[in-house]
Amino acid sequence: MADMGPRYVPTKLLGSGVHGQVWQCTDEKSGSRAPVAVKVFDTRVPKQLRGLERELVASVELRSRPGAVNRHLVAPHACVFTGSAHVGLVQRLAPGQSLDRLLLLKGRPKRLGVRESMAVFAHMVEALDFCHNRGMAHLDMKAENVVVVAAAHGAWEACLCDFGLSTATAPPLRMGLVGSFGYIPPEVLAHGVLPNFAAMPYAPTAVDVWAAGALLHKMLLGCLPYGADEIMRTALYSHLDRRAAISLMWDAVASAESWRKHVDPLPSCMQGAASLLDCMLQKDPRNRPPIADVLASIVVTTTCGLADDVSDDGADMEQLRDALFRGG
Repeated sequence: MADMGPRYVPTKLLGSGVHGQVWQCTDEKSGSRAPVAVKVFDTRVPKQLRGLERELVASVELRSRPGAVNRHLVAPHACVFTGSAHVGLVQRLAPGQSLDRLLLLKGRPKRLGVRESMAVFAHMVEALDFCHNRGMAHLDMKAENVVVVAAAHGAWEACLCDFGLSTATAPPLRMGLVGSFGYIPPEVLAHGVLPNFAAMPYAPTAVDVWAAGALLHKMLLGCLPYGADEIMRTALYSHLDRRAAISLMWDAVASAESWRKHVDPLPSCMQGAASLLDCMLQKDPRNRPPIADVLASIVVTTTCGLADDVSDDGADMEQLRDALFRGG
């Protein structure tokens, strides 16, 4: 168990991986002994050290202007040393479950209703807009990094976590392959496939727009765009390495006219949201809208462009929510 000194007392290991450990802790100095999350990095591991540096930069930049950090973001607000080689970053504990976990609970198809999807999506776009306005791009938007919290009156609150891949939006622009499989846009995939692209910079804000579109696609249709889920299964069963899987993903994106090629037929209740996907999943990053424009368009889409969700997907959402937030 991590030793975090007298203030933060670990009570539960929430997760562990190549990027570090996340502990639920009690803050003994708060009046209510409030629970917090502490992400612990081993600075002797290069990947964890880089993640720590990026999380620290993001924390400073997101708080660089007056006003509170957007409520749909979970970013570090304090630092604690947990040993000679370990550093912990303290952040608020979002008392929910990951969106990935929620989708697994859905069964098949693993998707949400249109209105539930748009509610979570709106919160994520608002979070990205806040980041971009403060000169930061997240670069790892995915279902695993979205925590869904039960709110009042049966509503949901969604929060974006994990700034371990984040970067500044100001020049020099980002280079290299970064992100999670299925959420990586073609200009970044090219860095893993085409040698001539290795030194070509790309705009990180456009990467976030594509990834947010991929997330919406996953919530609405139960799969990632351009057949990414099938490619991941093929790579797993064929024991392909990451580079080979990226090459297959590049081929799938490059050979398709648009994301719609893999969706036939398109559910009628999705027509309004589909126009958002058309914009956000543009293969040329110059044709993708800024996240602020996406945020502005969500109001129009949700009020004018959504038909009733005639599928059964939304029918059991209340029971699903109850099961999810009692740990079922």
